[in-house]
Amino acid sequence: MTKFFLALGLSALCLAWSPAASAQEITIEVANDDTVSVRQGVEYEQVVGNGDGAYDSSDASRMTVLFPEQKPAVYELESEEDYLLVVDAYLPDGADILLQATEKSTGQPIDAFEHTLHGGDWLIDANYMDNLPSGEVTIYATLRTPGRPDAKASHPFYILEPNEIGADENSEWFDWELDDEENSAPFVPGEGFMVFDPPADARVYYVSATGSDNNSGLSQSSPLRTLRRAYEKVRDDSGDWILLKAGDTFEAGFGVWAKSGKSPQEPLHVGVYGDGDRPLVRTNGGSFWRGYGTLENLRFDGIHAFASQRLGVDADAIAWNESGFAMFGKGRNVVLHDMKIEGFKFNVIFQGYSEGSLRNILLYRCIINNAYGHWDGAIAGHSSGIFAYAVDGMEIVECTLDRNGWHPQVSGATRTKFNHNIYIQFNCHNVNVRRSIVTRGGSHGLQLRCGGDVVDNFFSRNALGFYVTRNPSIVENNVVTESTDISDREIRGLGFAVYPVEEALVTGNIVTRKIGRAGWMHGIEIGYSAASKEIDSYDVTMHNNVVWDWYMKNGSAIGINKSADLEQYNNTDDGVDIQTGQRTVYADPNVSIDRYFDGGLAEFIRAAVQRRRGEWDDNASAPAFNAYMREGFSPAGSAGSI
Repeated sequence: MTKFFLALGLSALCLAWSPAASAQEITIEVANDDTVSVRQGVEYEQVVGNGDGAYDSSDASRMTVLFPEQKPAVYELESEEDYLLVVDAYLPDGADILLQATEKSTGQPIDAFEHTLHGGDWLIDANYMDNLPSGEVTIYATLRTPGRPDAKASHPFYILEPNEIGADENSEWFDWELDDEENSAPFVPGEGFMVFDPPADARVYYVSATGSDNNSGLSQSSPLRTLRRAYEKVRDDSGDWILLKAGDTFEAGFGVWAKSGKSPQEPLHVGVYGDGDRPLVRTNGGSFWRGYGTLENLRFDGIHAFASQRLGVDADAIAWNESGFAMFGKGRNVVLHDMKIEGFKFNVIFQGYSEGSLRNILLYRCIINNAYGHWDGAIAGHSSGIFAYAVDGMEIVECTLDRNGWHPQVSGATRTKFNHNIYIQFNCHNVNVRRSIVTRGGSHGLQLRCGGDVVDNFFSRNALGFYVTRNPSIVENNVVTESTDISDREIRGLGFAVYPVEEALVTGNIVTRKIGRAGWMHGIEIGYSAASKEIDSYDVTMHNNVVWDWYMKNGSAIGINKSADLEQYNNTDDGVDIQTGQRTVYADPNVSIDRYFDGGLAEFIRAAVQRRRGEWDDNASAPAFNAYMREGFSPAGSAGSI
């Protein structure tokens, strides 16, 4: 087998980039029988081609492409920065790399970019990059080897106009500090929705499905028709508002967005006017909102964004790579309030260029559901409800996330171990998930690789409820039920895990009724993870946790790795204290979602997902159900909590 290593280094933005720390490796191998094996990083591998799972790697061509982690990567025109391609070993005789690009919006090739690289010539010259149009493009690198099928990898790029990024005074572009007094709009969990009013000098633009883009948009009697026209009219660095008419349906989103609000107190606001439910934005193959560059002080309230071309159509016609709300680059002070975003590959993305370049983000009472990709990475690949990378400061509060990462009615959109309801990368900080419903994910309910607070949430029917690792974490008063298998071949069923972490408090959690068949997966696991082996300390305080009716082939359903410095007491497995052996009799250990809500989990989720704008059903909330469960698992004769 012949192979070479291809790396794209992103130097134009002065990022501290290194292959080991912040790159995404895609390997494509083509065997003699034309079977293609695709592996993406350490987390994605599958075989396509002959369909029987067989793969013979002997005498095959191989290409490994190391792209920047950012999706899309960013290039600023006229920056005079070349892209470096690093090759390990050699190309086979007669082989070359064909570089091509297409415009994302039209799919048309960009002929002025196309060129071929041969051995020893490993730069994409800036002159070629400058032939790309501004906006979104896809760059393809194709390994062409005589006598072998071509192997191709691709990566999205966003091409910026010259000097569009700019720099902060007296600092690197990507290195800034958020002032302590700058906070998002105030809110109190459980105290209702936030109320917003436009500042006195704001221009308010109204948009209606029956309006016209020739109107002024400045009154309800003269509304605009499209979201894009409203965006064009609002002023950058202002407190202007865009309001969509309640109950109306719009046939396209905002597209690319590059404007900021005036301040955290006077953000650029997108919301709703009139009585009725959320206005529906059908994206019809595009995205609802995509922000690039430097953006700050933005607020979105009460809108339903729906990927309308991804359901009920032939799989070949699906717009597989649509994203819902996607923010890339640098920014701060962003609020999503009472939003409903569903059906995209990634419903919500916050992806910074470097650690801390996105800050101070709030998702409050949002509904994020039905994101899905495709098991074949060449078609779509990974998918999650919320994805965060290089974010410092994110609160996910009283949100509902259901069935993200897969869709049972779409061919190929199967559950895999890489697709989650919430996927928070290791280079984030201060990310907290509170009082939220997180159910039926493709794999994990919450993968909190950076650690943080996970408090009073309800997790159900995920293959793994959640885990925390790395930074100090509080895991308190969560309920995890019915962890399940990914598929018949990938059996699972883990409640939650605390992997190596600087310090963690784990208290008051209830884990019940495993339905997955993996007899080695615990209800609560204080365990080891290779992904966190560099953590120096592993200090955990664990008390007053309950695991009940959790199938294990052998041993306790509470698993503890000896590497943890653990202080524990009053943790029970089926009512038996795992340290003392003392038994606790609970008031009603048969409490369950089926007894709590008429129609069980399905109707509970339906009530949470289908609630109307500005309406809240306390019964269909995580805190209410969790309180009911705690009452059942209180000691018999006591009305107290566990």
